[in-house]
Amino acid sequence: MELLLSLPQSFLLLLLLPANPAAGEDWQCPRTSYAASRDFDVKYVVPSFSAGGLVQAMVTYEGENESAVFVAIRNRLHVLGPDLKSLQSLVTGPAGDPGCQTCATCGPGPHGPPGDTDTKVLVLEPALPALVSCGSSLQGRCFLHELEPQGTALHLAAPACLFSAHHNRPDDCPDCVASPLGTRVTVVEQGQASYFYVASSLDASVAASFSPHSVSIRRLKADYSGFAPGFAALSVLPKYLASYSIEYVHSFQSGAFVYFLTVQPTSMTDAPGALHTRLARLSATETELGDYRELVLDCQFAPKRRRRGAPEDSRPYPVLRVAHSAPVGAQLATELSIAEGQEVLFGVFVAGKDGSPGVGPNSVVCAFPIDLLDTLIDKGVERCCESPVHPGLRRGLDFFQLPSFCPDPVSRKKGPLLVSCMRMAKYRLLPFHH
Repeated sequence: MELLLSLPQSFLLLLLLPANPAAGEDWQCPRTSYAASRDFDVKYVVPSFSAGGLVQAMVTYEGENESAVFVAIRNRLHVLGPDLKSLQSLVTGPAGDPGCQTCATCGPGPHGPPGDTDTKVLVLEPALPALVSCGSSLQGRCFLHELEPQGTALHLAAPACLFSAHHNRPDDCPDCVASPLGTRVTVVEQGQASYFYVASSLDASVAASFSPHSVSIRRLKADYSGFAPGFAALSVLPKYLASYSIEYVHSFQSGAFVYFLTVQPTSMTDAPGALHTRLARLSATETELGDYRELVLDCQFAPKRRRRGAPEDSRPYPVLRVAHSAPVGAQLATELSIAEGQEVLFGVFVAGKDGSPGVGPNSVVCAFPIDLLDTLIDKGVERCCESPVHPGLRRGLDFFQLPSFCPDPVSRKKGPLLVSCMRMAKYRLLPFHH
């Protein structure tokens, strides 16, 4: 109605008067300029919030009657309500500063060197429900913030320090979760317990400081005093920490599995080389790492228009920047040749670390149906572990375990063996320019 009232009167008359073309002439609607059909005086007010710094993490919560947005920046955690209005602000650093509200909850004990707190983990614990934040300071420990409803908004209760000083040592620290180099976490509920699937980037310095791990599955204690000891974990072997860097880009759960997406070198050589993207899969129902699997994601872009008979000129985009998983609708499902409602992993890939491919778009979006990824992983396991096995076939993942071959039943008796399933999942979608 507002658009109709804003139209020029002459245009309204043309709409209202009946058409009466001259005999023998084809009547056509008069051409109306774009500007004449729009009211540029309408002002749109978009809710906004200034965080006061670079946003490091963000989580949204939707309850039955209340909702909230949690925004983390350096040394501060903001709680936003409807229309992005600020409801609460919690000081999370610098560590050692008297004004640090989270630091004070840990009481006396080894806190590590003072410094700013960059938020490395911000996830929801659905059982309470609660928000869990983990920072780069205080040995990577985490804090639990229970959610308290206030009308249609939420408020964070006083934080609880998920750290027990007498249960943690430099060489064995179950409550040291976050790495200053980056950590991804997915929370999985199993019965009455909450398990944190954690993946952290390491180097020699970080590995020596508070004994974090590359991949681990940690159970949150029932009294919320920290994480239970004796959890399953994998870490890059010490001799590769300086040369083989794994960047964890994204983590998510789909069905019975938890997935991590990584960017890492293509080879184990000491010299820095090319990078590619891998998908790591763990069971969301078993808290052991014997079913750990990896798969290489191959994202390529080929121009749609090319000369008839000319070979396809595809360009690789091996480095993942951001990712998201979601079920697809009917139209996109048809384009991907899958069923409507199936979950698909979408990733934005670039040609290299600097994002400059030289020729072609700066980045492309590739889509990988989750069912396809699982099928390729299962085929890789069959090829390695079931008869007949190709002689000399390596299990891979030598940065996590000693070199071994398939099926290697002797080594299996000493502990779980990992399978890399070094197959490639290849899927192309459409270019994404920026």
